[in-house]
Amino acid sequence: MTKRNLIRKIGVVLGVSTLVLVGGCTQKKKDSATEGASSAEVSGQGPRIELVDPVHDFGTVTEGETVKHTFVIKNTGTSPLVIERVRSSCGCTAAVTKESEVGPGKTTEVEVSFNTRGRMGPNSKTITLQTNDKNTPSAKLEIKAMIEQLLAFQPSIVRLAVGHNEEQTMDAWLTGKLAKDAKLTLGEVTGDTGVKIALTERKEGEESHVGVRFTFKGTKVGRGNGTVSVKTGVESMPELTLRFDTTVMGNLQLRPRALYFDTQSPQGKERVLNITSKRDDLKVTAARVVEGPYEAKVTKPETGPGFEVHVTLKAAGDKESPDANLNGKLEIVSNDPLEPKMEVPLHVRRMPNLIRPRPSLSMQREFPRRLNIMGNPPEKPEAPPAQ
Repeated sequence: MTKRNLIRKIGVVLGVSTLVLVGGCTQKKKDSATEGASSAEVSGQGPRIELVDPVHDFGTVTEGETVKHTFVIKNTGTSPLVIERVRSSCGCTAAVTKESEVGPGKTTEVEVSFNTRGRMGPNSKTITLQTNDKNTPSAKLEIKAMIEQLLAFQPSIVRLAVGHNEEQTMDAWLTGKLAKDAKLTLGEVTGDTGVKIALTERKEGEESHVGVRFTFKGTKVGRGNGTVSVKTGVESMPELTLRFDTTVMGNLQLRPRALYFDTQSPQGKERVLNITSKRDDLKVTAARVVEGPYEAKVTKPETGPGFEVHVTLKAAGDKESPDANLNGKLEIVSNDPLEPKMEVPLHVRRMPNLIRPRPSLSMQREFPRRLNIMGNPPEKPEAPPAQ
């Protein structure tokens, strides 16, 4: 090896070593910059929202009042905090921000008002703030209150459920801040007239409680409802309306009470209705389709008492509204003395179509080089055969 060639080789080695060192330094600088940015983000750069006392309890308030509270919002970050949206969990709660943009180290206020009309007992509502704080893009405020009604009945709805020829009595008692001042009188009764309604009273120590008593005897199988108007004698709330529902249960038990079909699956076009009775001599003599494109067949179950009715959806609907004309009714005929005929609603429930349509030919031509699931380009289509 000549002296000149040796000098050339030494120069090449030194040049490569210099490039490696420079490249390493550059990469270290990039890594240091990235780590610095991450640590800066963690340390509080950018907007940072802080909720000062995010929960407020109003304590006990009277129903009908509108109570208010002001929350304080602070920006502890290094750039402006933007409150992009404010929403509450209930229409009874309103929230207004004093400023939508808060500078670093500054504060703003959110005024919240809660309308307690029509509410009772413990209540909790939330107010959500959506901001440009990347660490906390959604922050929640909360208000609480125990609402005491002026006058109300407990229960608010009287539900009476009896068997055939059975009787039930239920009381609804007057409660609230002004219950002691009330002098009740009964007003108009609407709806089911088979319910006997009267005023009642009970003693608890030296205190007296007044209410309304409902007495109901199930003479006819079925359901009913009604209302009774009660005058209170209290100027601020002179009248209350109390609702009642009635149910008289017969011998037959149908499960389910309505059948729902699905036109988009073969299994959804057939449903089974189970019929049992309190009586041992039940006989289902017929199952007739009154409305709709259905077929029904009565069978005995392989195990257990009662009967089964297999109902099948026969046809599809119109193209424009495929499920609109498929609802129907099924009539069950039996030897039951109370309900010799019963109707069962038949409904078609549209289910979401989870099958995605295949792309059209135009879409395939528009994106011929789209990558497949493994990240490789699709194979080129074969050339057409020569003519």
